[in-house]
Amino acid sequence: WMLANANEDRVVLSLTTDDVQQSSNDVTMKKGYEVIASYSWKQTDLPTIYVPGTPSAFNGQDVAAFEGIQLDPDNGQYWLDQHAERVPAHQFEPMFQALSLLNPDMRFDDIDVVVNRSTLQQLLKVLNNKSSQNFHLDLNMVGTTLFLGRKVLRARVGSPEGSYGHSFERHFTSEDPELEDAEGHHRMLRYDFGGLDMVVRIEADARVPNTTYDIDAPFVPHPLYAAEDGPVEGIAHSGPQRTSIISQGILTPHFLTIELKSNDKAKPMEQM
Repeated sequence: WMLANANEDRVVLSLTTDDVQQSSNDVTMKKGYEVIASYSWKQTDLPTIYVPGTPSAFNGQDVAAFEGIQLDPDNGQYWLDQHAERVPAHQFEPMFQALSLLNPDMRFDDIDVVVNRSTLQQLLKVLNNKSSQNFHLDLNMVGTTLFLGRKVLRARVGSPEGSYGHSFERHFTSEDPELEDAEGHHRMLRYDFGGLDMVVRIEADARVPNTTYDIDAPFVPHPLYAAEDGPVEGIAHSGPQRTSIISQGILTPHFLTIELKSNDKAKPMEQM
């Protein structure tokens, strides 16, 4: 599967990390970021998303919640990449469906790269000589925008022996009860990365619940969005897959989202 449709006659470029030159542009967060869309997957046979969706609520803010807790080791299958299974042909199609509701005036004329976070992390590992795994990316140019899609052999994988990460997340988070069968919340962030105008899709593990904030504050990125619970019409197209939209969820400021990490006490914190 890694080398499908590839052979020596079709190699267009071969390079090593020594061939990559350091950019003269600084990589900073001085320009900040913008959340342009968000959605949560619904567990169903046909690709369906809740827009804007809601990250799971984290139930472990109180330190006392951790006392006396005995977690079972992870077992069974877990998602490696939901998009690779639910929308394998066009993995960013759900993003555009969400944008049609939340940010309909958004244009990609000035966007240089669209990518998911795990792919970006993998490429950074390669550049830092910290990767020894083979991986496959699908690259598509649309106008002047590069879309970096991920290809995996299995969208679901088993957990390593002795891992507790999924068990920890299952115990200390809960899905929004208003989103029936919700599974996985994703957000699209736009920011400058070393001079590149990037849109990066990330998965938010959880959110800080029961937090009040001013709905008119500057960080709310979707002034055109008006909540209308229920199915809505998205972008109609004749492609091999079309994601259905259910308008439901809570617009959650990004600073309230959480990435959960757990670690065996016998391992150094740096391995988290």
